[in-house]
Amino acid sequence: METFTIYGDQIECIADFYDQINTLFMQGETWKIAQSLDALHDLLSGGIGAVPPTNAFELQWLHSAISRNRLGVKATEEYYLSKLSPHSPYNQAYFRQKLKELQRDGAPTYYDMIREIISEHSRIQFREE
Repeated sequence: METFTIYGDQIECIADFYDQINTLFMQGETWKIAQSLDALHDLLSGGIGAVPPTNAFELQWLHSAISRNRLGVKATEEYYLSKLSPHSPYNQAYFRQKLKELQRDGAPTYYDMIREIISEHSRIQFREE
């Protein structure tokens, strides 16, 4: 079974996470996936880049506790605020609500959202260390 490794100690921010994903899965491609949870979901569905189209594979996340912290509340808040910038094409009401939820009751962080996406793909054997 093929194994892909994310190095959590090299992730300082959301952009770094996507840089690693592109390095892992998009080598040899002439394009990279965007910094988007939807794009991550599409990639992990298979058939794009190095992601096997149907075979199971292992995704290990080394130093995941570091990533959990760095992609935590602060990074998630910055992500939501970026969607609320002037002239943003995103659904402002949606991201205002998500920001309130994050600040009020500890809603899922960006790290949590990544893990949720990974868990939606049963052929991925996910391991955190």
